[in-house]
Amino acid sequence: MFKQWWVGSPEKNTVWEYSSIGDVMIADCTSKVLTIQAQRENARLIANAPQMYEIIKTLAKDNPDAMDIVKQVEGI
Repeated sequence: MFKQWWVGSPEKNTVWEYSSIGDVMIADCTSKVLTIQAQRENARLIANAPQMYEIIKTLAKDNPDAMDIVKQVEGI
């Protein structure tokens, strides 16, 4: 589903995918409400989403709840 892994920016508050057609911003986690630490934690979580998706997809075969998550992600 995902072409390659996502990476956090040097500032740690945005998430990018570097592709052959150029850099694509996946998420901007900056916020006027959240602390810098919370913004960075959100960016790390989002950057790891493709790997977490692959793990859930692998484990989902025997788990209906996990399969529901896979279907939700694939529907995005």
